[in-house]
Amino acid sequence: VLLNESARDRGRNMSHVSAIMLASAQFWFSQGLDQFTAGKDLRNIALLRCNLCQCCKIRANTNVILPGSSKDHDKKSNAETFLQKAVDHLVSAHEAMGERDADSLTWDMVSEELAATLLV
Repeated sequence: VLLNESARDRGRNMSHVSAIMLASAQFWFSQGLDQFTAGKDLRNIALLRCNLCQCCKIRANTNVILPGSSKDHDKKSNAETFLQKAVDHLVSAHEAMGERDADSLTWDMVSEELAATLLV
């Protein structure tokens, strides 16, 4: 019985730790995005938007609840909301780059991530 309770507590703690780590990642990616946007660093803007997309996809596919979030939302609509945010980040990455010729490797990576996100 103690082992089962201990495992359950670890699971709860990991969920809490995961939520904190995800919130921290989103915060720092957003901070970096602001800095690279100010510096007009298109490649890093696109890469950070890909990272923010991944954060949204994690939130869409897990039950991680970040501090300040509501548990009351319907899971399906919540998942759809986060997947749409993921797509929006990738579209914004393309918009920031303007055209493929600016950096074809990064553009293609964003395009592949967008295609994979839309397939979900």
